[in-house]
Amino acid sequence: AACDTAVRLLNPDRVIKHIDGDYDPPDNTLPDNHVYCTWYNGHGIDMGRLHRGYWLGVKKDWYYGCGEFGAEGLDPVPLMKARYPKEWLPASAEEEKTWTPGRIKDAQSGNMHYFYYDTQDNLEDWVTESHKHQAFGTKVQTEAFRRDPNMITFALHLFIDAWPSGWMKTVVDCERNPKPAFYTFRRTAKPLIASVTEEDGAYCVYVSHRGSAFVSAAGRLYRYNIVTGEEEELCRTATIRLENESRMIASVPAESVVLDREHILIFD
Repeated sequence: AACDTAVRLLNPDRVIKHIDGDYDPPDNTLPDNHVYCTWYNGHGIDMGRLHRGYWLGVKKDWYYGCGEFGAEGLDPVPLMKARYPKEWLPASAEEEKTWTPGRIKDAQSGNMHYFYYDTQDNLEDWVTESHKHQAFGTKVQTEAFRRDPNMITFALHLFIDAWPSGWMKTVVDCERNPKPAFYTFRRTAKPLIASVTEEDGAYCVYVSHRGSAFVSAAGRLYRYNIVTGEEEELCRTATIRLENESRMIASVPAESVVLDREHILIFD
């Protein structure tokens, strides 16, 4: 209480957060929860509910934060072979077919991958699939936080690993090599972003801006073929002005858009 008083004497508008991760009943300062719903399946809140704009229970009209979130992305194979103890890795090509990350100390992908991707039969594919899911989880949670006007602080946990197989939810390994999720987070944490969600039978485009200055935004939503590079425009938006807000600016009926493994939606 004394520290709170000292802070408010110098800065009356300062938001104070006593706890990073409210696992005990919250007090009267900014609520903060650790939510790993794209890794520990359903942790805190279901992934789908987060995507739709829900959050954990808080007092009406209160702001809140997420002090930790993330998903595991394995260390790259060259780092494994250079720095891991040999007993963590397969000793032969034949053994590699049945190897799992459960052999790596503190790795969680051996047990958790069943929720998100298939069991693999070689080191490279294990790493690739874990990186794909880590990037997906980072995108889902960061974009959901950006669309939520009451989510005023969040932290990807962690950014850079301290040692091999330290905390592989990091998006940069201990040799300072970025994983794909690093670029996903960099893109989704920019002051001005666009994100596409599926809601009530429609694909909706949200533009989110954090900052005190007005910005203008306009663009087009199109279906993009990741194999051929072909684009099919679905709609264009008029120019709008935003100031520190998130707003839906366009939507198209989902039934009119066919998405598969080769097609994604992009707004730019």
